[in-house]
Amino acid sequence: MKFFPLILSALLFLSCGEEQEVKWPSLNELGNVSTTVASAASNHEKAKQKQLLKEAHALITQVSANVPSNVQNKQAVKILLQDLTSLTPQLGVVDTLSPSELNALANSLSPLVTEIMATSGVPHSCSSCASCGSLEKSHNHADHGDAGDSTTP
Repeated sequence: MKFFPLILSALLFLSCGEEQEVKWPSLNELGNVSTTVASAASNHEKAKQKQLLKEAHALITQVSANVPSNVQNKQAVKILLQDLTSLTPQLGVVDTLSPSELNALANSLSPLVTEIMATSGVPHSCSSCASCGSLEKSHNHADHGDAGDSTTP
């Protein structure tokens, strides 16, 4: 019984150095949709673009409602999520937007989602990250020094 405090202290010490991986499935899904919609915009696929933007609209609600408790940079993530949710009025009326408005919306979504991933510490697949040169399939931007850098899309 007298060793219990010692064991407990050792366990606490060991667990303090480990960071638990940030898992945010709805954000990862939004990342995939945002990358695909940007591709559809560059390929002038308006019907696909509208469909994907409608999916993004629904996902933004899920992302905002399910923020993991262990995200990094909580205050910065909160601000970025406000920026993300500010897109929802336009996303709700994609059928009424002009082609240039659709393209602007499609092209603004992906960099914002990528920034939220990098700031929050969510690992992501680089196949959906045009700005990332890492050869590892899944990683966190902190792995190569640009997490939280607001200039990185």
